[in-house]
Amino acid sequence: QEGQVWYNTTSTVLKGFGKQGTGAWASAASIPVGKEYGGQAGTTTAFLSFGGTAPTVDTTFEFDGTTWTAANAMSAPNANAGGTGTQTAALSAGGSAGADNTTEEYDGTSWTAGNARPYAGGYGFIFGTQTAGLTGTGWLGGSSPGQFTTVADYDGTSWTVGTSYPTIVSGTFGSGTATAGIGMAGDDGTASGKGTAANTYDGTTWTSTGAINNGRYQGSAGGAQGACMIVGGQSYGPTTGYDYTEMFDGSTWTEVADLSTDRRVQGWGFSMTAGATTGFLVGGGTTPAGLYQPTYEEWAVPTVIKTFTAT
Repeated sequence: QEGQVWYNTTSTVLKGFGKQGTGAWASAASIPVGKEYGGQAGTTTAFLSFGGTAPTVDTTFEFDGTTWTAANAMSAPNANAGGTGTQTAALSAGGSAGADNTTEEYDGTSWTAGNARPYAGGYGFIFGTQTAGLTGTGWLGGSSPGQFTTVADYDGTSWTVGTSYPTIVSGTFGSGTATAGIGMAGDDGTASGKGTAANTYDGTTWTSTGAINNGRYQGSAGGAQGACMIVGGQSYGPTTGYDYTEMFDGSTWTEVADLSTDRRVQGWGFSMTAGATTGFLVGGGTTPAGLYQPTYEEWAVPTVIKTFTAT
């Protein structure tokens, strides 16, 4: 099992079993209905995909690592809300489909409306859990300039406005927990929209950290604050999708094995283990193939038996 070590007293050899290397992406069974701008939560063997556009939908699908199963629909169609948590305790907040400040919780069977978030809008980051979540930044149609820096904490019942994000962005990436999170990149309002700034969060204060290598917005991110990944995304002028995958070690971003195809506007809330060793990404538009892709890609770091030098 992962983490196990053993020692042979005759040969005096110590070995251990665990993850080794940076990992790679692989394709697997497609989701029943292709879409973009959806929310997602869970793990590679207990995954949840909900909402999104194809056009705007309320559908929910569960994945057990092999098979997709249709589950109960959300209370209303929604997109750009984002998702976080687990398959049996997921959180959806905000959006841009006429339900901009709504909160919904999923218990593994049904969706239940929660208290309204204190601000409206979609295209922002979301991370944490159903009972300790954080959302922030984004865009609200009909306002000028539309982008905002508002951040709010969720305790499973109530929302509290938190410390504003230091950069005015939308289409922002985020991962981690409500007390050890990170926000990165996003549409920074420039002609290309290719924001590169990253900021860590300790539950109270945002602190600037190393910038990503390839600026972009509307992609996905996941993992822990000091061991996370940012995947896919797009830029303006003209609209271009990206296959970039970058990993963060707590100070520096490094480009690792990229996606098999460019993917933009995938599900908000990339599903990934805290150590960024497994995770997966559903749907998203591809270029130049088009929109509403039903395919997904799964990330995995290989497991190996490692021999330790003994003296």
